[in-house]
Amino acid sequence: MARSTNHNSESCASNSAGSTEVWVSWNGATAVVSWVFYAGASDCELAEVMQVNKDGYFETYVALNTTYAYVQVEARAAHCVPLARSAVVAL
Repeated sequence: MARSTNHNSESCASNSAGSTEVWVSWNGATAVVSWVFYAGASDCELAEVMQVNKDGYFETYVALNTTYAYVQVEARAAHCVPLARSAVVAL
């Protein structure tokens, strides 16, 4: 499992059985309404692979349908306004 932490967020990811599992939480950020997941074969070739609404829990989990070498998560406010991105996580 790989982990990225900064003062606003924590994201964890791992590859398992043909998918990439990602967990993300944003420390007390009430403006976050959705997450956008970026992934790719290298840290400079990330593409958007999924967007989900933030659930009502502290942590959000997604399983991406393939394995990736790198992932990054972006927090978005209402109307798809970007708030911040996590660091890139190498798996």
